[in-house]
Amino acid sequence: MKVEEIIYTKRHPEETAQLRRTFNNSVEKNFLKTFANDPIRVQFLRNAGLDDNDIARMKDGLNPKGWQVHHNLPLYDGGTNDFTNLVLIKNCPYHKAVTNKQDSLTRELTPTQSKKINWPMFEDEVYPPEPFK
Repeated sequence: MKVEEIIYTKRHPEETAQLRRTFNNSVEKNFLKTFANDPIRVQFLRNAGLDDNDIARMKDGLNPKGWQVHHNLPLYDGGTNDFTNLVLIKNCPYHKAVTNKQDSLTRELTPTQSKKINWPMFEDEVYPPEPFK
């Protein structure tokens, strides 16, 4: 994970809701299917500890059990549904920890308000890239 200085702008809730619907209806499934059907990316999945059942779930557009698709820059914070903004992340403890940190950095902002922030971002498409031992 890296920390990147960004100008963060809080998005209007209505716009966020529309982007979230698009993500839930198609983007997430397409991301998972695309990832699981790429032999090079499948090797990243295997290195991270995912097995054939997990990869089969992804080919069906479903999250592997215990994992989810995360927006590096969240939708409510100006992020997009572009695949370059998405990472497959293990829920516990990684996703919870990073979203709690992100929320603490932006909690006081109102829609359209901006602030320079040191933002946690994942460099890898799968996090963690290897199982924690």
